[in-house]
Amino acid sequence: MKKFNFRLERVLDHRNSLKKEKAAELAEKNRDLFDANTRVESIIAAQDAGGLPDKELITMAEVALSGEYQQALRDALVNQRLAVLEAKDAVDAARQAYIEKAVEAEVLATLRKKMHEEHKLEGKRHDRKQSDRMVVMRHKGKKPEAG
Repeated sequence: MKKFNFRLERVLDHRNSLKKEKAAELAEKNRDLFDANTRVESIIAAQDAGGLPDKELITMAEVALSGEYQQALRDALVNQRLAVLEAKDAVDAARQAYIEKAVEAEVLATLRKKMHEEHKLEGKRHDRKQSDRMVVMRHKGKKPEAG
């Protein structure tokens, strides 16, 4: 019996490499999302810690500076939350692209497995047919016994 040869092996290899690329892109987008969330947490921590100084006398300049700092933190927080939303959208898009490539690769892998099983069955049928031929040839070769 001849060796099994899947004609779409190169296509399957290419689809698997695309799947790996998309998995790497998804991991990168997840890392970007994690970084964006970490920056939001650090801005919130800075807001919590960035109140007015703990002194008895506070100058107007310190109050104004503290107010400007808090406003800058609020603006940064709004911008960072928008960045988090964009990062979530990027993760969703990367996940969808990965799923598409994974499905394509899985379809070909399933087809390969199915064709390999069919090849095995065909080989068994061929062997059985050869065995049957041998039995028939042996039977024809025997002469009927006189009894």
